[in-house]
Amino acid sequence: MKYFTSLTFLSATYKPFYFYKENYINEIDGIVDCVVYGVEIPNQNDGKAGMAMLYLEDKYEITPMWLANIYSSLARQLPIYSVPCFLRISRSKPVVIEHGEGDKNMTPTFKHKKNALAADGYESCGTDKLFARVNDKYLPMTEKIIEDTRSGTIKF
Repeated sequence: MKYFTSLTFLSATYKPFYFYKENYINEIDGIVDCVVYGVEIPNQNDGKAGMAMLYLEDKYEITPMWLANIYSSLARQLPIYSVPCFLRISRSKPVVIEHGEGDKNMTPTFKHKKNALAADGYESCGTDKLFARVNDKYLPMTEKIIEDTRSGTIKF
């Protein structure tokens, strides 16, 4: 029994840091589910910028105050370099239908396909709303923010 306890402890210790971000984000009011993944930004540092896909309840409105609440909650609980650079907010929770007829972002075992989400990038994501972290607040993604990100004016 002692052997299994230490094995469980080791496995819990080495979980990726994204797992802990997802736990913090899921505690915020209005968020049904979330997944955190990295997206590549051209002409920026090596590595990837953090992006959080949030599934929002229908009764919540996306307002500047709500976005400020998300940022302040995350900035309080996480180091600043761990706060997601981009938010992708969806109203619809992905549904998995058996035999591959479901959402492309979920597996039949209800896990998120982060590679498919990361391939969408940070510039356009269909009907989902996009927000970028600029000057310690989340702003709606505009062509100017996209262009400034590409040119390196906005750094992440």
